[in-house]
Amino acid sequence: MKILITTLFLLTGSASYAAEPQEWTLNQSTEDFIVGGWKLEVFTTTEDGVTKDWCDGLHGLIMYTKSGQMSVAINCDESQKDKNVYYAGNYKVDQNKVSHLVTNSINPDLIDKTLVRSATHRGRNTLIYEGNLNGSGFFVEWTRK
Repeated sequence: MKILITTLFLLTGSASYAAEPQEWTLNQSTEDFIVGGWKLEVFTTTEDGVTKDWCDGLHGLIMYTKSGQMSVAINCDESQKDKNVYYAGNYKVDQNKVSHLVTNSINPDLIDKTLVRSATHRGRNTLIYEGNLNGSGFFVEWTRK
């Protein structure tokens, strides 16, 4: 369960356009930046100094609408389907934080939870979420579809 919850806290974005990851700033239209579809490129976790891929056969998609809804699907190979993550709900942006307010999920424990992550970006088309949860770090990178 710890790993599944860690997974859900991964997602990032930002609205300025630079080569290195940048934090959101108040004068940027963060909500406009993240609207649309994003393809999962990288998802790693770090525990006790060891970084590893979330799973084999990783692929996924996250969607944000202008009206404030979001949906995410993260899939693994059949042998690791217990690591799949599916949830949907509303989202809000506050400076460099993106919050997912979960209303539907494959995992009932997530329903009515708010999942908050720090958001950065690399250029116009790369959205990154990273942070720590219960001693484990995570890094998730999405590219604009």
